[in-house]
Amino acid sequence: MRAPSEDGKLEEKTMNVIRNTLLITSFALICSTSNDVSAFPDTDSEAECIDLVQGKVSWEWDANGTKYWSSNYVTRLCKGTKTANEPVDCYVAAAHEKSVRLVTRFKDAMTLCRGVSSARDTLECIRNQPDTDDSLQRVRSLQKCNEIGEGSG
Repeated sequence: MRAPSEDGKLEEKTMNVIRNTLLITSFALICSTSNDVSAFPDTDSEAECIDLVQGKVSWEWDANGTKYWSSNYVTRLCKGTKTANEPVDCYVAAAHEKSVRLVTRFKDAMTLCRGVSSARDTLECIRNQPDTDDSLQRVRSLQKCNEIGEGSG
């Protein structure tokens, strides 16, 4: 038997590097997969809401932006709704139509619209809140109007 050539050793090292890179990448993907049971819908309305959002509604501030949401965000938006389209309609109005002056970023629209059963009541409430530069007061207004929208329907 003859000793492996230099080319053979280089090829073997290259294959080991590729194999190790694939193992590390696979491990990272497995570890990053959400095992959070809250990322799954509890009701048919929640599942339908997720279906209305995923791949159809941009989560970005721009309505033409990315339409693929992380499972945690889309589930959070739809969690608790009794009527599938209401959180979606609320989110689109608040984030994309920019019709709500107190909603200035993605997280505001999520806070306002998550789980609501009446987009109309939620949006009417937030539109009647006073303008403020106080971020704590803005969040309180968003939460208050979210509770009004959750209780509707």
